[in-house]
Amino acid sequence: MAADIGRRGSAAYQAYVLFVLFAVNVLNFADRSILSMLADPIKHDLGLSDAQIGMLVGTFFVLLNSIAGLAMGAIVDGWLRNRLLAVGVGLWSALTALSGLSTSFVQLALARIGVGLGEAVGSPVSHSLIGDVFTAEGRGRAFALFFCAPSVGIATCLAVSGGIVQAWPQQCGALGLCQVAAWKVPFFVFGVPGLVFAVLAAFIRDPAGDAPSRRAARPGAVAMREIVALLPPFSIIVAARLAGGRGLRINLTIAAIVVAIAAVLIALTGDWVQWISVGAAFYALGSWTQGQYHRDPAVHALTIGSPAFLSAVLGAALVGTASGAIGFWCIPFALREMGMDHATTGKVLGLCIAGGSISGTLLGGLIADRWRRSNPAAALWVAAISMIGSAVATLAMVMVRDPAAYAVAVTSFMIATTMWAPGIAALVQDLIPTPMRGRVAALYTVSLTLIGMSAGPYMIGKVADLSGSLRVAMFTPYAALPPCLLLLAFAARRLPAAYRARDHYLTETTNGL
Repeated sequence: MAADIGRRGSAAYQAYVLFVLFAVNVLNFADRSILSMLADPIKHDLGLSDAQIGMLVGTFFVLLNSIAGLAMGAIVDGWLRNRLLAVGVGLWSALTALSGLSTSFVQLALARIGVGLGEAVGSPVSHSLIGDVFTAEGRGRAFALFFCAPSVGIATCLAVSGGIVQAWPQQCGALGLCQVAAWKVPFFVFGVPGLVFAVLAAFIRDPAGDAPSRRAARPGAVAMREIVALLPPFSIIVAARLAGGRGLRINLTIAAIVVAIAAVLIALTGDWVQWISVGAAFYALGSWTQGQYHRDPAVHALTIGSPAFLSAVLGAALVGTASGAIGFWCIPFALREMGMDHATTGKVLGLCIAGGSISGTLLGGLIADRWRRSNPAAALWVAAISMIGSAVATLAMVMVRDPAAYAVAVTSFMIATTMWAPGIAALVQDLIPTPMRGRVAALYTVSLTLIGMSAGPYMIGKVADLSGSLRVAMFTPYAALPPCLLLLAFAARRLPAAYRARDHYLTETTNGL
């Protein structure tokens, strides 16, 4: 008991750890959502299109975020997590602040790519530290508080950013900074505090820090080894090394398919930066999956090789596409179509988004848990209901003309569009034996982020550019409604086979012992 307390730390120390991780998660989601409030001022100041705004919030953020996320499992398990967290928080906070110095689309895009890379660290390190610092009895409460941070971060960011943009023209004279555009100030406001918390994160004591392997680890070398293995030409070499000529052919086939699809999309849209970036991320995911097939065939068989698992994740990702895209564009929509000012939009819709997200998450988890007692596929049906409900709420959002009614519609949308997440996350974990859960969690998170954010915000922006109407463009993600429902229904049908595969693996593992 004394050794356990010494490893985990005192109650006061545990509170310190949770405070730092909570604050880091607040800043994480504030940095992610900051462009939602600043989209219109940035668009007008830098002369951008809505499609380019969509790239900034989605495409460029997920480019390195997804690739680094795939490699993060080995890095988190191999180095001191306090140092890794400090580096990640420091990186994304510095680049958030530097975003305020951007004078062009390219500069802002490079900053957002760096922010995505840094934020790939936050979630896996925080989850791992909470698991080690807190006992089983206190871990649930710790995670519950930690998971409230995104809503706090989003609400705070929208309210503060909206207030700054609204008040800056009248207040900048007192500071002698009227040459600084109003949209640049929030980047400094939310970037600089992260540098402070990067220092505080370094003072967290890693419970596994006594392991010689962690102290002797070379994280830069590990990161480079893991990341370059996902990108050509190194990924091609790795594929050939793992499976010879057949592995080489499969990897080149993956590359050819990605290039062909990207070429078609570039020809249709003209946005080569968008589709080269997305193609690189999807190729990395394909290379990682191919590597898992050879390095860990059991993980592959129960994930990508499982029709139920694969369909469930793809269906959930399509729900997430609507959630992320409309969740971003609902702020510019309020400013453009509802005539709301920045300060009011930030305060009112920040509370609506935060309150709706918390309510929907709790409600969805409760429904999925209770429904599961009679139907193992309950989480999949909750996801289907979530997608349909979000479509109805989106219709209400674009139909109303009164700001108060719009706020109600946004709240309803957030409730509907967050209901699916806890049930699907629990189902994914339920389908996977304990020793695999860390790697599968990384695959699941990256898949949702890559599919949901790489295309959703961009699609709405592109359709808004082509049609001249953001109101029309808001329906774009629901082109995925039919395939989403089909994938979820297929996953429900194949779910019993997935459970049998899991049980068979557990039986073989037990017998092997």
